[in-house]
Amino acid sequence: MKGKMGSLLSMVIMGIIGILLLFFPGAVSDLLIRLVGAGLFIFGLSGILSVVMQKDFRASRTANLVGSIAVLAVGLVLFFNPGLVTGIFHIVLGVLILWFGISNLLSALDSGNKVAILLPLVSVVLGVLILIGIFSATDLVLRIAGAVMLYDAVVGLWAALKA
Repeated sequence: MKGKMGSLLSMVIMGIIGILLLFFPGAVSDLLIRLVGAGLFIFGLSGILSVVMQKDFRASRTANLVGSIAVLAVGLVLFFNPGLVTGIFHIVLGVLILWFGISNLLSALDSGNKVAILLPLVSVVLGVLILIGIFSATDLVLRIAGAVMLYDAVVGLWAALKA
């Protein structure tokens, strides 16, 4: 039962993300990238503070300080210029859609239902098409990825509720 609830929850979350990407692709990608940037900034800042606050500063801690400064800098770049990452965003989404499609395909193969096998197969194909960059405009890719994620979530929910 726990596994089924986790699967249902992940499908609902994927469906919500799919709807957001379908209707607000630029805003969602900018928000996600800025959140990652803010997280990296906080992580880098805490690393810097932990090194600086130590009373016995040793040369061996220089690597920690340099790494923390680099993480902080990457966080700032992502936060203030999310467009740098948008170019590879379709790769991340393609992998995600492909992964969910394969997962649903394996579940469908276990069920033996031929209709249930065809639906996740479409997700796998669409995930591959997004991953290889068959679409050039990032907003278009994000909208298509959102539609595919929503489709995959509906298929996953349908399959989970049928089992």
